[in-house]
Amino acid sequence: MFVAATFLTFTTSLVSAQAPLPLRDCFGHNEHATTDIQFARCVVCATPRLEAMGSQWAPHGIILDCASNTPLSPASTAIAKTLVEYGNRMGVFWENASLATVCLDHLVAHMPRRDAMKLSSDTFIDFLFEHVRYAIASRIHGHAWATDIPLPIFLDYVLPYAFLDEKRDIEFKWRPRFNRLLMPLVVGTANVTAAMHIVAKAVPSAQLTGGDSVMCSSATTPGAPPPAQCAPIHWRSETSPMNMSPEQVAAFGGSCTGTAITMAAAARSVGIPIRSAFCSCLASFIHELLTSAPLSLPHLKCLGILIFNEEFLPN
Repeated sequence: MFVAATFLTFTTSLVSAQAPLPLRDCFGHNEHATTDIQFARCVVCATPRLEAMGSQWAPHGIILDCASNTPLSPASTAIAKTLVEYGNRMGVFWENASLATVCLDHLVAHMPRRDAMKLSSDTFIDFLFEHVRYAIASRIHGHAWATDIPLPIFLDYVLPYAFLDEKRDIEFKWRPRFNRLLMPLVVGTANVTAAMHIVAKAVPSAQLTGGDSVMCSSATTPGAPPPAQCAPIHWRSETSPMNMSPEQVAAFGGSCTGTAITMAAAARSVGIPIRSAFCSCLASFIHELLTSAPLSLPHLKCLGILIFNEEFLPN
């Protein structure tokens, strides 16, 4: 939750005001020739309130030089500083402003174009701020093992708000939901492995729909009945790529990709570094099928691969 501050005056004497750069001019009339980070810079420069934060209202001079083709600093760094300053003006409390800048720099530097185009939206900016603030909180106020995670690992595997090309749950707020749900359970764990065991046990019985996250069945207090209308996360075959985000999986169930993303999101919410990794064992499976003893249909299902109809299985 972010508090909007009311500002009576702005100091404009630091640098002279300049008009926001039209988006078409920033692209040089060829949007497709830009890189993703150039695209992000153009979107920010074409957004008046953000361009102003990086130019005439920047406390230490120009941050985001939209009028120049040779920026004063890397675009991701300039955008990150601009966003931090915008957050300051909007009443966002940065527990560690320097780390917040590093986090936003990392997110912007690796942001796909589908997300960069949303940088003009306050809703998406709040979404970024929320992930940054909760990730930093898990690092600063988390467990002893969380504070020992190297910064590059934290930036790559704790901070990011997405895993693949799933829907961005901008309003669902999966990180604070999971954080409220799981942080009390992992308090006092000795290491990241012990914490992950708790998360893995808790997530399948988590009910995430509605205003707050609650636990169902075995995850509730021993002997207590499950919450009313409790619908835990459940497996639903063949639902990717339609349902892959935590919000979609919570509402409709998910198959391997969706449940993997949901589990990974839960882990990140408490500071566990994690990613979704997929591998293809088709080639090795076929080699095993052709060179070893015949495999039964249940064996194939156990492997998670069913590429033959039952009648084509070897005798």
